[in-house]
Formats: sequence, structure tokens, C-alpha cells
Amino acid sequence: MIDVPPYPSIRYTSRGFEAFREREEEKSAWDYSINEDKAEDINAEAEAFIKSMHRYVTALIEGKEIIISNKGDCRAVLCRNGVAEALTRDHRAEREDERKRIEDKGGYVELHKGGWRVHGVLTVSRSIGDAHLKDWVPAEPDTKTLSLTPDMEYLVLASDGIWDQVR
Repeated sequence: MIDVPPYPSIRYTSRGFEAFREREEEKSAWDYSINEDKAEDINAEAEAFIKSMHRYVTALIEGKEIIISNKGDCRAVLCRNGVAEALTRDHRAEREDERKRIEDKGGYVELHKGGWRVHGVLTVSRSIGDAHLKDWVPAEPDTKTLSLTPDMEYLVLASDGIWDQVR
């Protein structure tokens, strides 16, 4: 069982994830027993998932603190006293610090199809997946902890699909 702080919504969510996982495990077992041909399709989907890029942004409220983590081009933006405040920075190949980190590990960043890309392929410089680039595109997020204050109105967590339109 996941140990969670005494917030009813978080406790409910944790149990919900466990119930969902159990239901999916039962469903998978049933699918395999009914139609073994699906096994190839499921394996192909799993392989594509592992090879593809996944980014995220998370927020955890614990006590009087909020912990924010991001990886890739997902962002957390806080509204404080009516003013938007970016809490995270995108991990993009165009960032000088990310480019230097990649090059220091023997990788390269090049301009391709109008944007900077790791090995000419990937625009983000950190993600889960992309196994063929794991030496240069790590899965480690940036994480910060903030004290909750009364002037914090709300927090927006979103991917680049939203932020590219909001600029």
C-alpha cells in the first residue's frame, strides 16, 4: 500500500490507481487466454512505448510544502497574486546548459527541420524512453520544493501542446 499524507483526495487517488492496475492485470490475463494472437500486438505496443519519448510535470502537496518536478517540455506555472510565475524550465536541446551537458557526454545537438535536436532527432533533452539516446537524454527531472503561502492562487500543469498556444 502506498503511504500517503492525510489528504482524502490523495488517499482516494492512490487506492484508485491500485484498483485500476489490478483491473488491467485481470483484463490482460483474460485477453491472453482468449486470443494469443493479441500477444504480438501488445508486445509491439509496449516496445513502441519504451522507444518513444515521454515527458511529465508533477506537483505533490505535502504538509505546508509543494514539490514540483518536470522533465521534457511540460511546465508548471503558478498564479501568485494574479501574476503568472514559471516554476519550471523546459528541457530543450536549444538550451545552452543542456547542449553542453549532451556534448560533454559525447553526444551532439544539431539544427534540423527548423529546430535544435539531440542527434538530429529529438527536441527535448530529457525524457523517459528513447532508449537509443539514453546516454544523452536522461530521465532525471528537475525538482524544487516551495513553501505554501496564502498568495498562491492556483497552479497550472500542462504539456507543450498548451504552452505553445498560450505564449
